[in-house]
Amino acid sequence: MLLGSHLDSQPTGGKFDGAFGVLAALEALRSLDDLGVTTRRAIEIVNWTNEEGAVFRPMVGSEVFTGALPLETAYQLREPAGETMKERLDAIGYRGERALDPDDVHCYFEAHIEQGPILEIERKTIGVVTGGIGLMWYKVTLTGVEAHAGPTPMSVRRDALMGAAEVALAIREIARAH
Repeated sequence: MLLGSHLDSQPTGGKFDGAFGVLAALEALRSLDDLGVTTRRAIEIVNWTNEEGAVFRPMVGSEVFTGALPLETAYQLREPAGETMKERLDAIGYRGERALDPDDVHCYFEAHIEQGPILEIERKTIGVVTGGIGLMWYKVTLTGVEAHAGPTPMSVRRDALMGAAEVALAIREIARAH
């Protein structure tokens, strides 16, 4: 059994975004130990590495764990200053001795604070997660035609920025519909 979350955060995620899950897991194990509880299965705490993309790309730890990102590919990710993830993990002593096999994990529990506005808007103090989002990343290139702003009428302009604005608005409407 795994308990945990991640310790890195994002600027708008709130300072306890993932840290609560790691600390809650630690407190749960301390409480079990204090009470002398013996569990049927081993319980391990996980702190997913670089889960919010604070330095490298998002979700590195859990992607490696699930096989969505090969470990060697993750090791070669570079931070803006050029240091690789493998170098960073070695420097702080966090590169493990062995890979965690998902087949060895019976279940995973993550207490997580999503500090969005919904609970506050609905004047509730607690909520239960009933679903999660799945992100997909796309790279879109829009090519316009350069034209002098003064003598070129709007009806014949082919401005890439205006096309990007239309794409952004269309994506917003698709999201609102779902």
